[in-house]
Amino acid sequence: MPAVSFAALLLVAPLTTTTGQEPPATIRSDVLIGPRSGGGMSRYYPGRWNLLRLRLINRGDSPATLQSTSFASEDSSEQYGRIVWLPSHAALETCYPIRFPPKTDSKQNSVDLRTLTTRADQSAEVLVRDDWGKLEGSNLLPLTEPRAVTGIVRPLGFPPEEREYDQVLELIAASRRTTFLPSPVHEMGDAFLPPTVEGFQAFDQFVVADSRIGRDEAALAAIRLWLASGRRLWLMLDQIDAATVENLLGESCKLSEIDRVGLTTIRLQWTGTNNEDRIATSDHERPVTFVRVIPGDVEVVCTIDGWPAAFWLNYGAGRILVTTLGARGWLEQQPGLPPQLHGPATELASQFFAPETVRRPLPKAMEPVVQDYVGYAIPERRLVTGLLGGFTLVLVVMGLGLWRCGRIEQFGVYGPLLGLAVGAVLVGIGLQQRQAAAPTSVRLQIAEVLPDGEAAQLRGVSGVYRPDGGPAVLEGIHGGWLTPDTTGLAGVTRRLLWSDLDQWHWDNIQQPAGLRVAEFETSSRFAAPFQVRATCGPDGILGRVSLPAEMHPEDAVVVTADGRIGATLNPDGTFSAASAAVFSSQQFVAADVLSDEQRRRARVLESLRTDSAWIGYPHEPMLAFWTPPLEDGLRFGPGLNGLGAALIFAPLGLTRPDPGADIVIPSPLISYREGRGPDGSEPQGLFDRRSRQWQERSGPSAAWLQCQLPPALGLLKLQRVSVVVRVAGPVGRLELAGWKDGRRTVLQNWKAPVGTLTAELSDLTALPVSRDGTFLISVSGGEPAPEGESEEMLRARMMQKEYWRIESLSLTILATPVPDAPVDTALPREAG
Repeated sequence: MPAVSFAALLLVAPLTTTTGQEPPATIRSDVLIGPRSGGGMSRYYPGRWNLLRLRLINRGDSPATLQSTSFASEDSSEQYGRIVWLPSHAALETCYPIRFPPKTDSKQNSVDLRTLTTRADQSAEVLVRDDWGKLEGSNLLPLTEPRAVTGIVRPLGFPPEEREYDQVLELIAASRRTTFLPSPVHEMGDAFLPPTVEGFQAFDQFVVADSRIGRDEAALAAIRLWLASGRRLWLMLDQIDAATVENLLGESCKLSEIDRVGLTTIRLQWTGTNNEDRIATSDHERPVTFVRVIPGDVEVVCTIDGWPAAFWLNYGAGRILVTTLGARGWLEQQPGLPPQLHGPATELASQFFAPETVRRPLPKAMEPVVQDYVGYAIPERRLVTGLLGGFTLVLVVMGLGLWRCGRIEQFGVYGPLLGLAVGAVLVGIGLQQRQAAAPTSVRLQIAEVLPDGEAAQLRGVSGVYRPDGGPAVLEGIHGGWLTPDTTGLAGVTRRLLWSDLDQWHWDNIQQPAGLRVAEFETSSRFAAPFQVRATCGPDGILGRVSLPAEMHPEDAVVVTADGRIGATLNPDGTFSAASAAVFSSQQFVAADVLSDEQRRRARVLESLRTDSAWIGYPHEPMLAFWTPPLEDGLRFGPGLNGLGAALIFAPLGLTRPDPGADIVIPSPLISYREGRGPDGSEPQGLFDRRSRQWQERSGPSAAWLQCQLPPALGLLKLQRVSVVVRVAGPVGRLELAGWKDGRRTVLQNWKAPVGTLTAELSDLTALPVSRDGTFLISVSGGEPAPEGESEEMLRARMMQKEYWRIESLSLTILATPVPDAPVDTALPREAG
């Protein structure tokens, strides 16, 4: 995140006092609550970062350094605050992130937030009293469970008669009603928008209907990180200018604005859920603003006279909805009723306000891998058991000897002494083992490069090993946050304090001897843009990567949600990933014999594939590789040996190959899902796209698969389709088919298949490819019932069910790019 002056967070104004009357208190602090305070939050959400806004007043004759700390009265052990410098006779407004604990009672609908202000510029903490003599401020904040929380940037100082913004709110409210969500929207009407990503973390969706966000560099950087993590953003182009879109998305959205017109007759065209073309027309007395744009590579879902009215585009794991028609054009007014959605707005709302995205937890393998980096070991079990066994044996022999000598009373002296000696030996062995490893810090990072290539989101697990306990140093200089392990710290007050826009530290954290781990999230900016460009060639993927100098890539792989391909990175920046280098489901590193480091890497990658929360990752093809840890701004104190690694994920940036040359599309680039067949057959659930698992069957079953080629490759003509299928159980019969001349055409048939099957499909005219890169293929398996089977035979066969399953199916395609058809360069006809 770019460094921005801390003054950008503050609103400082001179404070005048009435002469002759001394103010009650020199320093005063107030928590600001309401829709235009607290970063736009009128409610707060447990378990999420929320932004708290504070007003500080210094009536004294000298400047003061103040520390404001807030905490929930239910749990005062975890506190959040900010350290600020305040001039004399001045008032200041600032904000800081705070994360409320999860609800312990489902009926809880508020939290008592306590705020303390102290003088940080004095030798000891001195609490500041307010005008009423209180040392602690108390505010009852409303709490609610997060459910598709939506925020919006509210214009500043718009005229009272201007209704455009009110209609924007009506459109959002109608969209939320349609999706059975409560209507309220959090309006951000502050002069300064949240400068850190934590200020946006409470939101699942965000609407930009004002251009001032495009002039706030800190807010832009924060919302990019928020969006790339999997959230949804709505850009209303009729309310903002093209410069705002360019500043926000950069090269990831190439948008050319032609002009802005007013429409009195609106004719919306779109494709419905059943693939039928639909049209909705509406008339308006007052013209509705329509922005005519030529977008780049986007998913247009609705048009007006050929111009896009709404389209989607991806940004990292996030999705962006862009509308070019004013809010009134999407609404239908009915007398005596609230406005209703019009045309395709219902379908857009159901996608935009879908259930909120839950941030994926870190892979479970990361913490054990961090522990594996630290080179210390506990004493071996046989050593400890040998010592204790010998101790017991000596006690028995000594007791018998003293009993025979008639001096058994001396056993009370010699026994404890012997126990102390054995204990001292065990302590000495433990200290020796602990001191054998130097103090060490470990960082294991997952870095997701933003589409603009200028920064990366970092998430991961850190570990700090110290042979001896003591105060822990936990601080950050690049923003973000770190959650320390608080085991054994129950009842101990700890504080997360921000001292600047992107600088924070934890106070009062003690680390016992040994290893302590913590989860963190932050960002890292690159000195030079990170860019990856690739296309498909005669052997697979070919590309070029521009790496920042601090990266030293190893074990590169092209990764999709459907598989992995080993990649070779050359010193000149080129790379290749051949179709012959596709990994098996159990392979994660391209090496026959793995080193210790490669085994750690394989464990993390395997966890990404098998962890249920990470199934379907990544959302787009990525170039992934390992490198030493990136600079994340985390500091753990001096004298630590630094270890660890970073797993980099960068968007592959596929481009269209030259027309005419044959290309090979490796199987991980070809995704498929079960869909409705051209014969009208409905999906039978043979393949579950979410889990990417084929389902077990005991009888005949079939599915039409909608296969998707990378849209970035353009229109393709299939030359060869190679299929690899792996089956288990008594399938009896397995068949692949296409659609030709209005009927199902068999392309490959196996009788009593076993294990791994391969085939090249013959009649490719039965697999026509659409302009968006999709084609249909039928997969059917199982032995049908023999003709003339009696009811008794059917009953006996049903009693002896034998299950079969397709374990995997992959396609590798040889294709030729088709030149674009001539395009009429004339602009679409005048609308309205």
